[in-house]
Amino acid sequence: TSARSRVVNKLVLTKYELLFTYGEGSLVVQESLNGVTVTPDAEADYYVNKMAFTHSNPRTLNPYGFGIAVEQSENFVKANLQASYKLTYRRGKGLDIRLFSGRFLYNDFPNVDDKFAFALHGNRDYLYDQVLLGRAETAGLLGAQFVRNDGGFKNAVMMDNAHTWMTVINLQSSTLPGLPISIYTDLGWSSASAKELVVGAGAALVLLPNRLEIYFPIFTSTDMPFPQYEKNIRFVFNIAALNPFELIRKMPH
Repeated sequence: TSARSRVVNKLVLTKYELLFTYGEGSLVVQESLNGVTVTPDAEADYYVNKMAFTHSNPRTLNPYGFGIAVEQSENFVKANLQASYKLTYRRGKGLDIRLFSGRFLYNDFPNVDDKFAFALHGNRDYLYDQVLLGRAETAGLLGAQFVRNDGGFKNAVMMDNAHTWMTVINLQSSTLPGLPISIYTDLGWSSASAKELVVGAGAALVLLPNRLEIYFPIFTSTDMPFPQYEKNIRFVFNIAALNPFELIRKMPH
């Protein structure tokens, strides 16, 4: 590779040790024959060893990248392949294409917590790599934040997590001319329902590309989690990717 090349190859080995302590909000009141007992409901400690290789070429026309990752823990070993490609139709504009395919190489099911399984609409960041404003929230504004990992579906879907395999294709256009709005479609298959093609589509309000985007579902082939439409709106807020110097540079003068 020449010195002027923008190609980046990276191999990262990481050991995660997740240790949880009891807090005020982690006590469960249970009724028993002898009265009322209070027991801790803390999450069990766990570890994950991860090896990840990534290759990226952020060239101006049709930039692309791919990565391979393997994770190992006490009761599972799983691997995934991610690939991204921007089909450029004019400078800075194009169709973002993402492929995700993951499979468990070993899974001591049902002794593996469901959070480690592949999730169509993204897992809850069990490695704690991301910043979530309401990590424990499952509803409300803070509960609507998600991470575009695993299947990366923008619409939440009523589908069990996959304990064997998952393959997903995510498509999202650049913003429309003069508007901070893009269109997206997600298609996925998983071992949770191997014969069913899951489809999600909608429009995104792109406030900061890849950093702050709000997703408004238009169609989902499964039921949505909430009967009220507004509760199914989700957003990505990638705080870790915010670069204040880059934001200042891009601000209009």
